[in-house]
Amino acid sequence: MAISVAAGTKADRKKLLGKLADAENLEDLLHAYEIDLWDAVIIGDGSGTTRENTCGWASVLFEAGAEQPNWFYGGFNSGTNNVAEIMAILQPLMDLTSRKRGLKPNGLITHVFSDSAYVINGLAAGSSVLHASTTSANKELWHALHGARRNGIVILPHHVPRDTVVWQKCSHDLANGARKAMGAQNGT
Repeated sequence: MAISVAAGTKADRKKLLGKLADAENLEDLLHAYEIDLWDAVIIGDGSGTTRENTCGWASVLFEAGAEQPNWFYGGFNSGTNNVAEIMAILQPLMDLTSRKRGLKPNGLITHVFSDSAYVINGLAAGSSVLHASTTSANKELWHALHGARRNGIVILPHHVPRDTVVWQKCSHDLANGARKAMGAQNGT
């Protein structure tokens, strides 16, 4: 059973953070969170401020049996940080859905790691359809995100503190770069 940074005692969290600091590869990350069963792992981050400003996102997708991970990144000329955080997870989920729809009878086990409590809590909501339909902000993105579940993706969310995992750090840097590139394109 996977564990969460927010779960457990202070000593449990400190132990997990110590394991994360030593995580040099995907196996170390999965071991730190006590994850044995997985088909895909997504680690992402978003960068933005207010809707009037540019935003960017980036993520990495690991697939069981694949030799190399796939990187995703992009930006919008306007969008909040929360939009960017959702897009960091949505883009690789859309890729998985388009390529692997219905391949496994019990679903494609996909672990999602983000430093965004907004994204992790939204994905962990008891009813993803209810969450997507009742949220006031980013409703369309939440419907798309939860739509991956209707297409055979089993999403297991995990909060990871900022700057504790190398791929999250890389995603953070790429997201900032995408946001800045959008700003340069817009002349801002």
